[in-house]
Order: sequence, then C-alpha cells, then structure tokens
Amino acid sequence: MDKIKLAIIGGSGLTKIFKEIEEIKHILTPFGVSQPLAISKVGNVRIVYTNRHSLPGSFEFAHVVPPHLINYRAMIYSLAKLGVKRIIAINSVGALRKEFKISSLALPTQFIDFTKKRDYTFFESKYYGDDEILKDLSKVKHIDVTSPFCNELISIIYNKAKEKNEVYLGGCYVCTEGPRLETPAEINFFRMIGCDYVGMTLVPEIILARELGLCYASISVITNYAAGMQERVSLEEVIQVYKSVENKLLNLLEEVIKEIPDERKCNC
Repeated sequence: MDKIKLAIIGGSGLTKIFKEIEEIKHILTPFGVSQPLAISKVGNVRIVYTNRHSLPGSFEFAHVVPPHLINYRAMIYSLAKLGVKRIIAINSVGALRKEFKISSLALPTQFIDFTKKRDYTFFESKYYGDDEILKDLSKVKHIDVTSPFCNELISIIYNKAKEKNEVYLGGCYVCTEGPRLETPAEINFFRMIGCDYVGMTLVPEIILARELGLCYASISVITNYAAGMQERVSLEEVIQVYKSVENKLLNLLEEVIKEIPDERKCNC
C-alpha cells in the first residue's frame, strides 16, 4: 500500500467529503476501536478521512457521538498507526466578532481550553510494551505548545484558500465542553480574554496530535455568531452552513493536498 500522506478529520454536518472510497478500516487501539477510517486517493496522493462524531466500529460517517464523548485518543492513535504525519481538521465555530462573515473560513493559530473532563493526554505513566506509537509514553514529558498549529500546513492552506475564499488567518479558538451551547455571559468573557472563535472539538485533538509529533491545522468554518450575537444558535443552522460550503471545502482540500511536500519542514 502506498504511504498515507494526510488525514482529514470532519465534523458537524460534514459526513463523507471524498466521493470515491477504496476501503473503510477500523483500528483496535489501546483506547478502544477507532471511528471508521476511509482510505481515498486525491490524484496520486493517498489520504484517510474520518468524522470525529462517527460511531466507533461503524461504517457510517454520521453525527452520532457528542463532542464531550468522542474517543479522541483512539482516533489520533489510529491515524498515527496508519503512518499519517499530517492532519487537517475541519471544525465548525461560532464567531465572537461581527466582522467575521458566516460561511467564511478561519485558520486559528492559538487556542484556549475550557473543557472539563476529557482524556487529554497519552502520557499516563502506563507501559505499553513495544507498541511503536506508545513505547516512549511511559516517561514524564511536557510538550511545548508555543505554536500549537503547524505553521507549514497553515501557510499552504492560507495561500490556496485566499485565491477563491473568504478566509481569516490567525486568531484564538476557545474550546468549550458541550454538548450545550454557551451563554451570552460566557461569550462576553471569552471575547474579553482575546478569543475570536468558539467550538467544542479542537481539544484534546490538537494536544494528542502534538504528543505523537503529528502536524495539525484547523480549517474552521464559521457557521454562526456566538450566543448573544444572534437570536438563537442551533445545530440545524450549523449543518445548513456546512452543506453550503461542502463543495468549496472539497475543492480547497484537493488543491492543498497537491501542494503538501513529502518532507516536513516544520517543528511539529
């Protein structure tokens, strides 16, 4: 099998972005079975797609598992097991500032974590034997997240996105626990501390990827204004906006995949 160059992680409303699938795999990990992993090809590049909300062990890319119950460790481990070195995540976000346009794209470069009870790390002082992915994780380690997102990936995505899309480079993503949406008071607080976008799925995805040395970038789709900035917020609205940008996302990802070099030149 050709080397898998890249993983795409989809989210709310994004079910099966690549139309031709060679096979769907599941990987049994030390943390449980993975979400369905669709192996596809874009041109001559082999990629894997999954939806974080899919039911582990299933063959459907449906929005079933809420953000606070996603098995992030099984998902990230399974991608690493397939040999993936780079991840592009698709996240739905609410905008905290009116200058951001609905259905536009954002490429955050920082995050703040307000989640509460997720499994945030592979470093749990457990011995995993000779597992090639986890063999060094019994040691104490504090990863550096000064630059949590991959600068090389973000640069490639931005340069392609700005040609045809409304895209915002930079900004801070605040991740909340869910599954409830935020209150206007919380949104005001997040705005005061410098946040630009709010969502529920970036953490611990981005942390786990960094622990395994994987590149990670988020294409955040602005699906709504946050609580208190519009009359109400709903999942139906999020899915509707996703449907309106699905082809745009697919075209962007196809262009980005062509530009990603074989060798990484980042510090991830």
